[in-house]
Amino acid sequence: QFDYAYHMLVATLAVVLGAGLWITWAWRYRARRPHAWRVAFFNLALLPCFLIERLDFPPLWGVLDGHAVWHFATAPLFAFFWTFVRLDEEFDLKGDSKTV
Repeated sequence: QFDYAYHMLVATLAVVLGAGLWITWAWRYRARRPHAWRVAFFNLALLPCFLIERLDFPPLWGVLDGHAVWHFATAPLFAFFWTFVRLDEEFDLKGDSKTV
């Protein structure tokens, strides 16, 4: 048997904890890594999308349920996240980073 309520609790805790850690990291390194705001923005934008997924509402017009809206909303966010990854890698490879 699959305990859906337990699964959603663990998923919610993982998303909130992960977002909190990334936002904390971005705040801590904002002065040393000028692109750090991107990961904070990504996580702040991801939270309402996760709420839509979590609500699990019935399909609108027989097509758009919470999961479909989640995919529609997060696709551009993950493209934005990868700009952060690229900039952070370039920053580290230049040797400007004094932090790990």
